Formats: sequence, C-alpha cells, structure tokens
Amino acid sequence: MKLFFQIYLTVVLFLTIYQDFFMGIFIGEIGRGAIILSLPFIIGVELYFFYKKKGIVFTKLQKYFFLIIIYIFILGVLYCIFLYMKGSYVLLGENVFVKNLKMLTYYLIAFFYMRHIYFILLRLKSLENIFFPILIICGVLVLINILESKSIPYAFSYFHINTDPYYRIRLLTPESSYTGTIAIVFYLLLLFITRKINNIIKRVIGTVISIIGLTVFVFTTGSKGFMIVTILSIILNQLFNLNTKSLSIRYILAVIISIFAFCVIFYSFKEDIISGFQNDLENFTSFSTRITAIFSGILIFLTNPFGIGYGPILYYYPLFLEKSIMLVNNFFLTNFNMKLNFFEVSNYFNADKNLSPKSGIVELIVHGGIFTIWYLSKIYVYLKKSVHNSYILSFINNFIWLALLTYILLEQKYELWFYFAFIDWLNRVNIENKGENNNEKIINCLS
Repeated sequence: MKLFFQIYLTVVLFLTIYQDFFMGIFIGEIGRGAIILSLPFIIGVELYFFYKKKGIVFTKLQKYFFLIIIYIFILGVLYCIFLYMKGSYVLLGENVFVKNLKMLTYYLIAFFYMRHIYFILLRLKSLENIFFPILIICGVLVLINILESKSIPYAFSYFHINTDPYYRIRLLTPESSYTGTIAIVFYLLLLFITRKINNIIKRVIGTVISIIGLTVFVFTTGSKGFMIVTILSIILNQLFNLNTKSLSIRYILAVIISIFAFCVIFYSFKEDIISGFQNDLENFTSFSTRITAIFSGILIFLTNPFGIGYGPILYYYPLFLEKSIMLVNNFFLTNFNMKLNFFEVSNYFNADKNLSPKSGIVELIVHGGIFTIWYLSKIYVYLKKSVHNSYILSFINNFIWLALLTYILLEQKYELWFYFAFIDWLNRVNIENKGENNNEKIINCLS
C-alpha cells in the first residue's frame, strides 16, 4: 500500500504544479488547475471518511480556513440580496449570485485538496516515504526549467492555453509570476526532507536536485516579484531567527550563507530588477495595475470593514477602482510629476475577469473583513509556531506570506495549500511522537 500512495501522491503533485490546463478553455479559470482531474477521488475520499467517522474531522488549521470560506460565502449571499433589491445583481455580464457561488467553489476545491493531501500524508506516515514523490516532482521541474530556457519563446506551447510566444520562464503555469511559489515550496521542502532522513544516498541526491533546481530557476526566472520577495524573505528570516543570547556556530554559518545568497541574487539580477522597474515606470503597466488594485481593496475594506462576500466584488471593485485611479494618479503627479497609464486597469471596467486586488491577503480581507483578519492572524501564528525550529520551513513560510501580500492570489495556487497540509501533518506527527492526540476534533454533522 505504501508504494500505491507514493505513486498516487506523485500524480497528485504533478497535477498540482500544472496550472495552465486546457480545461480552462471550456469551464473557465477553475479548469486551469489540472487538479480538477482528481476532484472525483477527492470527493470520494471525503464521503468515505464522512461515513467512517460519522462526521467531519477538522484539524485546527483546516477549521480556520473552513470558517473563513463559509463566513465569506454567507456574507456574500446577504450582500447579493441587498444588490438584488437595488436592481444591481447583473454586473459586467455576470450574475452576482453566480459569482458568489463560483468563488465559493474555487476555495472549496482548494480546501478539500488540502484535506486530501493531509489524508495521503497520514497514510505515508513518515518523511522518508514522502521523499521520492517530492524528488520526482523536483526533477520534473528542473527538466522543464532547463528545456524551457533553451527553447523560449515557443517552449511547451502545447501545454498552455495561450500559445502565443512567451519570453520568460513559466513552467506549467500561465505566466512567470506563478512560478516562484512552486519553486520555493518544492525545492526547499525536498531540502528539508533530505536533512531528516538517514539514508546517505538519498540525502546526497535530494540535496543536489534541490540546489540545482533552485540555482537554475533563480538564474533563469524573469519574475521581478519572485526576486524581490526572495530578498525580503532572506532578510526577514534572519531578523525572526535572531537570538543574541544563544548564538551558535550553526546560526552564524546560516547568516553567512544567507548574506552570500542575498549578494549573489542581488548582484546577479541587479540590472534586471532596475531595468524592470524602469520599464514599469516608463510604461506604467503592471506597476499601476497592482498598486491601484491593492489600493482599491484597501478602500473597499475601509468602507465595508466586515467584508462584502465573494460575488459583490463585481459591484464594489469597479466602483472603488475608479476612485483608486484618481487618488494614485494625483499622488504620483503631485510627488513625482508622473502621469500613470491606466490602460490595462481600464479593461477591468468591461469584463468580470481579473477583478481582484492582486494580493491574496488583501483579497481575503476585502471578502471577509475583520473576521478574516482575525482568522488569518491565527493561521499565521499557527504556521509560524509550527516552523520556528526549522530555518528552511521558516523561510518558506516568510516567502509565502510576503508573496500573498504583494503579488500572488491564494485560491488556485495549490502548492500553497500543499504546504499548509504538509505543516499540518508534520504537527500531527510531532504530537503523536510526544504521546498526545488532541490535534483533531470531530464535528458530528448528523446530530
């Protein structure tokens, strides 16, 4: 059975990193993630455990996410009713009730995917049993990365929905900005696992693959967001792990290596980063889009502190986006004598696609308000406490939260949900090793 679950996990993880699947053409954004193919198995396992346990089993982390998702949906229904009474329930060609249900589906699929990964890891029981699936996925990522860099701009176009020439590394995702979290999560988790197993051959192979993979990715990626968040994560990791009372040789070596890595990354990509920002400041495309999108989300939160739900984003986002454009434009004109070009942003007024603050954390706060802030803080504390003893896991955690704050959305980035499930499972293993068994709570839904 161990071999079966290892093979199955490998398949699921490949579907996890394939985020530009052709089903997106037929069923929309939800079909971009190839993980949609595993949905029947995910549902089947959930039904099996529901029957076996006579209820639903939630870990603490799963409970936090579930409460956020359901709260936002219920709030969205109330807001949709309010918009219906105003006669504004069909916006940008889409019904707000349908949008509310569609967004709920995105998050529920991600949530049940996280639970499914947790169930698989429970069956595999140890880090050594997870080693080969992670190793294979990292090997696939390295191979794709190398081959893609050699055949840009037409690399693997048959694996993508958009077959136009693309001049940056995007792996199996729609664009380069999607790739950073995939590389960090899988390469560094492989490195973490190799340090916890005793087999010397496995440790050498795992270390070599993870280092080669990260090096190749860092030197070929064209994602400015990835490079900036990586540098900030290195700095934050040192600050969070600083303990002047117990400076060890190990810690000093980690600081030296981190500083060296920081210098290598910065000086290797100094020209790319500077030219990239100059390009943004000359053409005012992605920069103006992201800053106005995030600022719009903040404005929505300030006027709707308890959130607006999923569907009503169709009504509130374009409304506040217009105000955000005016405020941002006036700010840059007054302080920098620059007039931004909002051509890309203006397209959001005519279609329901891409209507989000371009930040996973800001998006959730817009949807769920103060309630979401409270539970996001609990999730952050839970994860931070779980990984504080591991330098590698702490770095992954910092990177993920910074990426979610600046340029990555959460709902369809399944590698992030895999990481959440992995940490949750790791906590379960640690608790069982201590002879405790209070991590799970059975909620009987039949009573």
